Amino acid sequence: MASVLNVKESKAPERTVVVAGLPVDLFSDQLLAVLVKSHFQDIKNEGGDVEDVIYPTRTKGVAYVIFKEKKDLQLCKCHP
Repeated sequence: MASVLNVKESKAPERTVVVAGLPVDLFSDQLLAVLVKSHFQDIKNEGGDVEDVIYPTRTKGVAYVIFKEKKDLQLCKCHP
């Protein structure tokens, strides 16, 4: 199961979360980025508009999800 952490180092830290624990080698990198974006935009997850998903990163199984607006991150169930 993936976990979500706040991120301090990003081009937009106030709108970014780090998603850790993503499955490695189960999907292509491109498909996994699309799945992560879809998950965080899903109304059922109280998601919001996602500007970008950065995946792959230097750390295996980790993606950065950047929301278009800070309020979208704050409304998302992933926000602590």
